[in-house]
Amino acid sequence: MKAYQQIARRINNNFDKAEESMLEHFPSGSGFDDTAILNSKSTKDKLIINFGYHCMNENGYYDGWLNLAVIITPSLSWGYNLKINWHGYRNKYKYLLNEYLWDTIDYALQKEIEE
Repeated sequence: MKAYQQIARRINNNFDKAEESMLEHFPSGSGFDDTAILNSKSTKDKLIINFGYHCMNENGYYDGWLNLAVIITPSLSWGYNLKINWHGYRNKYKYLLNEYLWDTIDYALQKEIEE
């Protein structure tokens, strides 16, 4: 079973108790930090996860902090859709990081896990 399928199953069984088990599948480290599910805005048809991301410059030093959200919704063709909400942020990092963040989150959700 894929991680996103287990997350969906746990949400359908008991949304309030699914948070901890869902976050274990979300990326951590490598810039990802402070991950939290927005229970107040998430539903069984839309999951919103806030996370922080540490930006680094070309010399490997921290060069900023971004507060982002990923919105996960069901899709008939792919299983789910991802949308990264940059909260109005329009700097160089948005264009440099968008594909990396999307790929990293998608990889985590597509990972095969045991039931």
